[in-house]
Amino acid sequence: MVKAEEDTQFNYHRKKNIAAERKEAKQEKEEADRYQRLKDEVVRAQVQLQLFKLFHNEAEIGRLHKELALKNREIDKDKRRMDRVEDELRERKKELGKMLREQQQIEKDIKWVAPGGLTCVPSAPNGSWRPWWLLVALTRVWRP
Repeated sequence: MVKAEEDTQFNYHRKKNIAAERKEAKQEKEEADRYQRLKDEVVRAQVQLQLFKLFHNEAEIGRLHKELALKNREIDKDKRRMDRVEDELRERKKELGKMLREQQQIEKDIKWVAPGGLTCVPSAPNGSWRPWWLLVALTRVWRP
């Protein structure tokens, strides 16, 4: 009878231990599932964060492209204006050079002294010469 009680008690403890092990295994499985769910949730949250950052980076890139295009148009406009001003400056320098050469020629012509002591200058396209005082009188009346 002692053997039967010991066997009964052994079976009872064995069933109790098996139930405890099952309960512990079930809890470990639930904890592992919960951990995996949280891990998956963290991954989804990180993906959402990266998508959010990507969206806003693309929006910023678009804004910067528009701003760059505007600045490039302004630069092109300023370059065209600068080209026009430089062309005008070249033309005016060319005119100044012509006027300075004409002035030098006139000064040179004015300094020519005609035979007999009168200062004369060429005044007509045919090369005739006139006294300097006539040239002065004509320049006061006629201004090119």
